[in-house]
Amino acid sequence: MFKRMVLIPIIILTVVAPVQAKEKAISGVLTKVAPGMVEIKINKLKTQTVFLDAETTYEKTTIYKRMAIDRHADLHSLKIGTRVRIEVRPDNPMLARKVWIVVE
Repeated sequence: MFKRMVLIPIIILTVVAPVQAKEKAISGVLTKVAPGMVEIKINKLKTQTVFLDAETTYEKTTIYKRMAIDRHADLHSLKIGTRVRIEVRPDNPMLARKVWIVVE
């Protein structure tokens, strides 16, 4: 019985943790927007550059659940000072898969 109590959580952690680790996202404020790349300020000291390509998708989102917005967005919707959440590709963490533009 004790073996099961110890073994089951270990199995769950070894299976579930890698699955959750595959989804990586970067959140912050845009500090630089250039063709094919953006720079995001993650905190006071750290910025990260993420590259964009033709397969990158864009969508607007809101922090207010009840607010109705037009979710359509494109590359031209990215402006310096805008809050974003960028999902990166599992095979290349420097390349954006989806960009969520936060509308307040």
